[in-house]
Amino acid sequence: MDSLLLRREPFGGVLAEREGTKVKFLNHTGFEITYGIANGWSEDEIINYIKSKFDVSNVPLVKNDIKEFRRMVSNIKDWDSGESLWKDPSENKESSPIPALSAPLDLYWEITKRCNLYCRHCYNESGRKDYEPSLEQIRSVVNELSSTKLRSLAISGGEPLMRKDLRTIIGWLRPLATNLVLATNGTLIDEQRVAWLREMINEVNLSLDAGNKSAYEQFRGRRGTFEKCLRGLDLLVEQKVPVIIQTTISRFNIDSLEEIATLAIERGATAWIVRLPVFSGRATRNEGDFLSRNELIEKEPLLSEIRLRYQSKFADLQLGVNFMWSYQKPYTHVQLEDRAISCSAGTVGVLLTAEGTLAPCPLFSGTDFKSDAVWNGNFLKEWKTARCMQTMRSLRLNKIERCFHCAHFKVKCSTGCRAKAYLSGNLYSTDPDCGYLN
Repeated sequence: MDSLLLRREPFGGVLAEREGTKVKFLNHTGFEITYGIANGWSEDEIINYIKSKFDVSNVPLVKNDIKEFRRMVSNIKDWDSGESLWKDPSENKESSPIPALSAPLDLYWEITKRCNLYCRHCYNESGRKDYEPSLEQIRSVVNELSSTKLRSLAISGGEPLMRKDLRTIIGWLRPLATNLVLATNGTLIDEQRVAWLREMINEVNLSLDAGNKSAYEQFRGRRGTFEKCLRGLDLLVEQKVPVIIQTTISRFNIDSLEEIATLAIERGATAWIVRLPVFSGRATRNEGDFLSRNELIEKEPLLSEIRLRYQSKFADLQLGVNFMWSYQKPYTHVQLEDRAISCSAGTVGVLLTAEGTLAPCPLFSGTDFKSDAVWNGNFLKEWKTARCMQTMRSLRLNKIERCFHCAHFKVKCSTGCRAKAYLSGNLYSTDPDCGYLN
């Protein structure tokens, strides 16, 4: 169980991959059985423990549950990562939302909106003179979360390295999470900073959207930054900090993705994540810089070829159009059972914006779908009760009609991205990338 994080919750508990995204919600009995397994107890020891907690009238049933839970924790790869984090046990499923965790498992924290670049796709419109919270405000959230253990905490912006007090902030954040991640453009990393980053950060997400100087600096909006980005990458790799290259597909790189792949491999990057743009913030004013759906469909053979060619070169490679199958296979109408639907947004993960509000995930950063301010002891209150969070935990499949009748729902997309749906209409709109629904 070293690869799993077990945390007690008001409804029972949660079991999660430490370095992954899969999650199991457990009822009270399930939590206690898993707790016993985690402690290396024998079957008899677990049964006696369960008897001390609950009125047990069926010992054979408990024995069977112990076997099932041992099998579960030994076969993480078989966990269902599909349509719902929460297996609703109630008869009245319509009124049973996904329960709120006592605190998120995954936190994305914009510690500044200031940035030294001016990227064409920036979904939260960061800039040189933008806002950032005070140390006192940051400390108030750190103090509130000090008694919980996060699975991951991603420090983002803006550009986090614009803050001269970043080392102090990371020192506060380090004890809060199993995995501490820095999201950066890499241009401000130097020998002095990398010396302490290597001791405090588990990995770095580094944005690299072109493999050559001209395209990179046009897309990123500042001259003289391509070499600085590569220098930052080199320094991190030299210090054995795992680096995940993050690339957004655009007209500036669609025909030179292999150039980025080669550069990343030669310089020692661990993984490569290639995404489609999110049309929020600055990207909405630069839509001409990105490919249309039809253009992406035409490029899918190229993306598939690159994926196959470079898959073995990275620990993780994600590249392609998520809904390409929806343009190749006919829509099949079926009758599905209604159920709760959710990605991690607002259920196990949350974004803390630089302004101090919570949003279900980073893709909601440029929207009004947020909580009230969380400074000075209000983080956990807003996490549990903010309307945006409760709404994400109450989403129902039958509210998205075409998804409700789609045979590919569970095995393919689980209704797609609700943030992209929100940006194109509302939470119950269809994901704009799906060919069946648009």
